Amino acid sequence: MPRIFALVLALGCADPAAMIMIADAGVDRHTGAGDGRPVSCVWEGARRHADQGGAHVTDNASVAYNSNPPSSGPHCGTWLAYRVYAPGSPAPRCNWLHNLEHGAVVLVYRCPSGCPEIVAELEKAISEVSARCQPKPVILTPDDELDTTVAAAAWGATWRSSCLDAAARASLVAFIQEHMGPAAGQAPERVLACL
Repeated sequence: MPRIFALVLALGCADPAAMIMIADAGVDRHTGAGDGRPVSCVWEGARRHADQGGAHVTDNASVAYNSNPPSSGPHCGTWLAYRVYAPGSPAPRCNWLHNLEHGAVVLVYRCPSGCPEIVAELEKAISEVSARCQPKPVILTPDDELDTTVAAAAWGATWRSSCLDAAARASLVAFIQEHMGPAAGQAPERVLACL
């Protein structure tokens, strides 16, 4: 695993089992790192993004965000209930961005022909997260503007993947745990996450 091992060393991580695989790290998605073992899912780990502020607007359709899904920036003044939103009634980005400002994590997916297995894995990820807030400050919603299959957003950070297997789900759970709630992440109003 020469390329992955080099990435692990570059990140200062001595435990290859704890590393997060990065989609553009030169990994052959069909044969792993060249050693003949198949890779079932390669994902991009947590990525930080510059804070675009938190101005309240009535519509964010014309806003150019610096990440997809967006992780900060102008958003609607009304936030949403923490829950799973159905494919027929997705949560609007303009509103869930406000939830991010309060310390929530939003899980989004894009499957034009449906993907119940992805949704089930995302729901499983939510169930694996420990939180002192109830309900957990997490939203799960479809997102037609997403340019990958599955992603997560917290204020100033994203996690993205084109698939979701058990290993990717574990990485996603770690992302949620790190960025969710009043004591985590960079959200400017995160103390309100449990309200």
